[in-house]
Amino acid sequence: MLNNFKEIEKMRFTKIFALALLAVGLTSCLEDQNIEDMEYGMKGVESKKIIELTPNPAFLLPYSEEEQTVDFVAVRLAAKDPAPEDIVVQLSIDRSEELIAEYNENKSASAPTVVEYPAELYTFEGSGLTVTIPKGSREAIVPIRMKSSDLNADLTYGVGFEIVSVNKEGYTISGNFGDQVVRIGAQNKYHGTYTHTYDSSLGSGENDVQLITLGANAVTLSPGLLGVYSNAVTLTIDPATYKVTVSMTSLLPIETDPESYYDPETETFHLKWTSNGGKRYFEETFTKKN
Repeated sequence: MLNNFKEIEKMRFTKIFALALLAVGLTSCLEDQNIEDMEYGMKGVESKKIIELTPNPAFLLPYSEEEQTVDFVAVRLAAKDPAPEDIVVQLSIDRSEELIAEYNENKSASAPTVVEYPAELYTFEGSGLTVTIPKGSREAIVPIRMKSSDLNADLTYGVGFEIVSVNKEGYTISGNFGDQVVRIGAQNKYHGTYTHTYDSSLGSGENDVQLITLGANAVTLSPGLLGVYSNAVTLTIDPATYKVTVSMTSLLPIETDPESYYDPETETFHLKWTSNGGKRYFEETFTKKN
């Protein structure tokens, strides 16, 4: 089971995606009294027992055509001590569309617009939207079953959750984190680590590089040109023909040999291209590592 995706590759795109998704949350005002500095600790916790959802949940999923179980959202007890008893919490997604609309209306300009995660693409596991924080614990998880290959890497999806009830007295539903939009994105199938060999006017060699998602059918090379220089290089793949176009923001103009292509069977890019109006040439292969 994937657990909150903390072990997802710490690549540049992942960091950019996460920062964009969290931008609004970092500027949100607090409505629960005594919650300070986004630490989720409270003054007077001895007398406060608050039930809340994970603040600002956002995930980037690795590409997979296999179904997987994902820990999607956590329900938490914010209190001095762990739960003294089993606490049953009822969640709802009935207002998901409304919560997503509110999120999009109030998000920062740099944060991606969220679209509704189609219900037919996932199922709730276990007890579904009824979760139990066990005695002695502080958290309960809502898992879903899904395939990341069903997601369009050009989009950011979301599901709006809210806490509607708690089965025991003495607990307060959080005013600030009682509802949350869980945001989810996906890497494309080209994303990953590759063995890169090259012959060029700048030299020849072999190294390991990262190709990082830039939407559904494009990747950027990290660390940059030939895996040696910082110049940004983008590979755009035609999903119908698997022809590949190389583009850059420097060393222009760039011309890609029309025979450049991606082989889906071997997960290998075969590229020929020139920069600086033909003054520099490049022949490269990128073969995905298992």
